[in-house]
Amino acid sequence: MTQFQNHVMHVRDVQVGRQSVPVSVREVDSDAPPLLMLSGVGTEYERWGRTRELLNRTTVAFDVRTGQLGYRPSMRTFAKFVTNLLDSLDMP
Repeated sequence: MTQFQNHVMHVRDVQVGRQSVPVSVREVDSDAPPLLMLSGVGTEYERWGRTRELLNRTTVAFDVRTGQLGYRPSMRTFAKFVTNLLDSLDMP
């Protein structure tokens, strides 16, 4: 956990089915609902760094490693993966 002036950053591995997924939650004291930051397969959540700093709300970002969803996964496969991830996080 890292704490800055107005937010707290948690990074942890979350179990999604049989896979372990690195997830970063940047908590900000805000009334806005959490924002899910989606990136492509193989892109690390750190890429969202500066963008997340500029947002005054809680954000959730994660890594999808190549091979976790199969070769060239469909949007349906990706959406199911994201749904299972959010269920595992138990976020509002």
